[in-house]
Amino acid sequence: MRTSSGYVVHGTINLPDGAPARRAVVRLTSVRGFDPKGSARAHVYLANPHVIENQPAEAIAELDAYLAAATNAPDRDKLLALESQLRAAVRK
Repeated sequence: MRTSSGYVVHGTINLPDGAPARRAVVRLTSVRGFDPKGSARAHVYLANPHVIENQPAEAIAELDAYLAAATNAPDRDKLLALESQLRAAVRK
């Protein structure tokens, strides 16, 4: 999906300033008892601010982490297509 601010990963919140959202997710993942395998989707949420802030390499890293942890993700094809678009942006 394309918005005026960039690409928005399906299922995330499009905030004008992604920093607070990123800090919240990073903080959540550092909580004792956090289950990284069960919470792999957090990487998709972390990718969104990077996309909005035109940081495709960082977004790709987050999407790669999610796809590696969730090998049977139902939205795998959509995220791989987004990664492809981001990789094209990095090459430019």
